[in-house]
Amino acid sequence: MTQINRILLGVIFLNLLLAMGCHRGYYRRQADAEAQRLVLEKAVDPRWDSATGSIAINPASRMFDPFSADHPPIPPDDATSHQLMHYVDGKEGYPRWNANGDTNYVANPEWRKYLEPNEDGQLVLTLDAAFELALLHSTQYQQVRESLYLSALDVSLDRFGFDSQLLWGVDSFGTLTRGDTSLDRRGALDLNKLGITGTNFAVGLANTILFNLGGSDSQTATTILDFSLIQPLLRGAGRARVMEALTQSERTLLANVRQFDRFRRNFYLSIALGRGANARLGGFPQITSAPTNAGGFIGLLQAQQNIRNQEFNLTQQVAVVKRFEELFLREQIDASQLTQTETSFYGQQSRLLGQKQRYQNQVDNFKRELGLPPTLDIVIDDSLLEPFELISDQIYSRLTETTILRETAGDLLNKIDESLAGSDPNAADNGNFEWPTDLATQVEKLTPILEEAQRQIDSIAGDDFKQIQADLAKLEDATPRRIEYLKKFQEAVRTKQIDTAVEETSKIFSPDYLIQADDLRITLTRLDRENSIIKQEIAEVINSVKQFRAAEKQQTKEETASFIASRLQNEIPSLLSEINKIANELILIQASARGNSIELVDVSINSKEDPNCSLHAT
Repeated sequence: MTQINRILLGVIFLNLLLAMGCHRGYYRRQADAEAQRLVLEKAVDPRWDSATGSIAINPASRMFDPFSADHPPIPPDDATSHQLMHYVDGKEGYPRWNANGDTNYVANPEWRKYLEPNEDGQLVLTLDAAFELALLHSTQYQQVRESLYLSALDVSLDRFGFDSQLLWGVDSFGTLTRGDTSLDRRGALDLNKLGITGTNFAVGLANTILFNLGGSDSQTATTILDFSLIQPLLRGAGRARVMEALTQSERTLLANVRQFDRFRRNFYLSIALGRGANARLGGFPQITSAPTNAGGFIGLLQAQQNIRNQEFNLTQQVAVVKRFEELFLREQIDASQLTQTETSFYGQQSRLLGQKQRYQNQVDNFKRELGLPPTLDIVIDDSLLEPFELISDQIYSRLTETTILRETAGDLLNKIDESLAGSDPNAADNGNFEWPTDLATQVEKLTPILEEAQRQIDSIAGDDFKQIQADLAKLEDATPRRIEYLKKFQEAVRTKQIDTAVEETSKIFSPDYLIQADDLRITLTRLDRENSIIKQEIAEVINSVKQFRAAEKQQTKEETASFIASRLQNEIPSLLSEINKIANELILIQASARGNSIELVDVSINSKEDPNCSLHAT
């Protein structure tokens, strides 16, 4: 290779290096660092210091891209639309779209491994867990972070306009003819500076070197230094005009940093209460007023409780329908009354099915709000409702069990009554009446029912009373704090100008209206005594049934009929009704104790963002 060729190749290689400059990964990292610096510069006030300026996505998010940020592979595409990338308007497209490879994934394929499902494969969500998932997967929240990022880049661009801008350009070209072989190398260095009043100061340094590679093999160099200073006096002059863009972008960034902190707080309320978001200038959503019915996580809890209430009503309605059917069979009511009761029952069943369907739709909408796919099986944890659970499952089950026990005994006593229909103690040998041969067997079937009643009484005296005593202890502990709170509330009402209706309503918040634990204990003590008396009376009935079985053949039909009428048909329903009544009163005591133990506390939301992207609410 000749000396001339070496020089030409060297110059060409140098020009290529200078032309390439820095790759896009460098500029991306530089933009990230600049945006974070500018955002942190504005987020110095503790009232709005949650913004970091980072748009990095957590690896646990569905939006996380595990591939190279600068050379990502092509995701799945619509087949017809993808043809336009290779051939459009009769022209061939860019041939290296697939240079970085292809991927079959649109979402992060590894995001599910960060979840912690239960044994059934379901993801149990509390309110805090739902919010943390929303911070990870919500596209709305990510969009807000990116809006803040872009507003920081606007400030960076406007600041750059006032920086000293140094530009360096190099041009090289050569001629190769029979009589002339030369290389012209030209370089220019320019420095520009914009002043706050519109002054434009420019300095230029141009250098030209001409290499004559043929003949004398000589070179000549020329250097030119020039500068200019331009101060507009009319158009585009003055600080107000020149500083307008920078001032506006700086103010916008500061407003967006503040708005970001407010958005995070409102975003928590949106997840908790389901408040809607409307578009706002700057790309930040604005939380609207709360709807009448709660949405979000609290709305799901509300829907769950409504379903439970409806199921409870249906359970009670079943017993009502059954009683109406018995009354109809005895011709004590007409068919229209029975039909009306059954129609009401079937209507409640239909409403329950509708509530369950709407609840599933709410769950799907909630998953979409969190950024989760509808195929993910989630369970809403209702532990948040525990302080507001006025009736425990245990006490509620006791009422159900005693109701079923009473109905079971009633059915058996009705059968005994039907088998003795037409009997008269004064005419038991009436030829038109056939004495039932299995009467003793039917009476004996009452024994396990009565023994179950005794077990229910023991459970009431043990488990149920113990649970309610614990509720009364909580009431006793919370009463002083509630009295203090109600006094402050009344004082706040008296110091403000309010209408008469509100003032009258506020009287119900007087401490005098609070139910005291001692009053409820008095009722509980009375129920304990009644419970013991009922247990003793049931034991006597069981003993009477056993004696009747042993002395069946020695008793006359008149004595048997009298025993069944007085001892069984009168006493057993009365005793079982008393047990059911005690279960109902226990519900009232527990509801009163728990309802008066609920305390209203101040809630503050701390919007500090930790590395795990969680918000702490206290």
